[in-house]
Amino acid sequence: MRILVTGAKGFVGRNLCAQLKNIRDGKAKWYNLPEPIEAIYEYDIDSTPEQLNQWCKDCDFVFNLAGVNRPQDPKEFMEGNFGFATTLLNTLKKYKNNCPVMISSSIQATLAGRFGTSEYGKSKKAGEELMFEYGKETGARVLVYRFPNLFGKWCRPNYNSAIATFCHNIANDLPIQVNDRSVEMELLYIDDLVDELIEALKGNEHRCEYAGLTPIPFPKGQGGSYADKFGVHTADPTLYDVLKQHAENMRKNPTEAEEVLWKALKGKGLDHKFRRQHIIGDYIVDFFCNELNLTIEIDGGYHSTQEQRYADDLRTAELMKMGYTELRFKNEEVLFDLENVLSQIKSVCELKSSLLGEDLGGAYCYCLVTHKTTLGEIVDIINDCADAATNKDGFNMIELPQGSLKYKLMTTYLSYLPKEKAIYDLKMNVDARGFFTELMHTLNCGQVSINISKPGITKGEHWHHSKWETFIVVSGHGLIQLRKEGTDEIWNYEVSGEKIQAVQMLPGYTHNIINLSETEDLVTVMYCNERFNPNRPDTYFDPVAQVKEK
Repeated sequence: MRILVTGAKGFVGRNLCAQLKNIRDGKAKWYNLPEPIEAIYEYDIDSTPEQLNQWCKDCDFVFNLAGVNRPQDPKEFMEGNFGFATTLLNTLKKYKNNCPVMISSSIQATLAGRFGTSEYGKSKKAGEELMFEYGKETGARVLVYRFPNLFGKWCRPNYNSAIATFCHNIANDLPIQVNDRSVEMELLYIDDLVDELIEALKGNEHRCEYAGLTPIPFPKGQGGSYADKFGVHTADPTLYDVLKQHAENMRKNPTEAEEVLWKALKGKGLDHKFRRQHIIGDYIVDFFCNELNLTIEIDGGYHSTQEQRYADDLRTAELMKMGYTELRFKNEEVLFDLENVLSQIKSVCELKSSLLGEDLGGAYCYCLVTHKTTLGEIVDIINDCADAATNKDGFNMIELPQGSLKYKLMTTYLSYLPKEKAIYDLKMNVDARGFFTELMHTLNCGQVSINISKPGITKGEHWHHSKWETFIVVSGHGLIQLRKEGTDEIWNYEVSGEKIQAVQMLPGYTHNIINLSETEDLVTVMYCNERFNPNRPDTYFDPVAQVKEK
């Protein structure tokens, strides 16, 4: 497989090419491409027309990521975004190469809402229409992705990404400016986008139509009814009894907003039948239209928490994978602006109804995983990441659920650290016996430390009520001893760096660690379930034994 990537030196291009090379070199085997990557053609502003000609002749797939987004003259939008696309497609036609072509567009191409007068959006829309015509003319598979706000490593700060600017400036102790913390943003992390583009390379892109700015999922474009396309996803049989009871309880005790919307949905204005508290897989959706595979969720205040939004994002992605469209509204929207809520529901119903029975090859595509939040919360998370990464007492690890926005922002922030901040000193507690240093702290899961014991030295000889520790000798030869308080039996564990083992220091057991070597230091990595509290240390001196036992 020979792949052409235009705009290869841009933000998306660099990340995509890096992962394609990892796949080519056998370093990222989990993608399971149907055939190996033979060549990656990286076209950018410094490439020649001769190279473009040769690569368009040879390639089996095109990722067109080239474009202009910050020109000095707005007229350059059309030249850069529409003009180059024309050149690219004409070159492919010249060599009768009808391979699949992906083009990067933007949600601004919807020309909806605040994007109605966007020159950038107009140029992207023109590129989309050009792509669609090319597909009709040549029969080539065309894929148009409308990207929201992208972020991640290698993004250029102080250019066209607020997150890149915030991360770079905060990491380099430069000021940032936030005019309105309440501005809502939809974010797409670069690694999630790259994964989607590689799925597109395999023919597994996620297709959609658009209702305003919102993608309406449309899997594969197979044609036929929605029931034929999506199938029927029933309840998980292993959870059915529990889910059924929970759903019944929720129907009997609806929230005020749920009751208001249910009365409206039962009317005949929408011409579609909805159900309440319907079970799909291991989820219970608030409202469900089987005919349209449409779900509606009403969110109370607890959905505004970061943890719940993360859970909601995962749920939405799973439902989309199964072919369902999900609409979400806040309680306040239903209670105080019901007319607008019903208008949005009606618009989506009409769109999905128009798709029934049609064979849509659909060139619009989207990435399953995006994050919606406010500008203010983004800044707060990045500042939390900065505080954690530069903690003077050690790396204070914050909770970062894998796949969460916080996880992705921490990764992004760290990619902008300057050279001088990539290293920091740790506090070494030194005495004649050796030294002890706390390495990493967590807010809720304790700390990790390293302990160096000089030859012949014994450390510890204490016990704890609630704390527990894990000792792992990584270098040297030592003896770890434990004795349950109030008993005489001593447990002996002889350990060394030649065989890495973990020994648990149990609550209520006095313990020590002895360096058995006469010449070498004993190096031990230690985990404790809580950070040391000098005001309540939970540490009580009591020798394991008066005489060493082996």
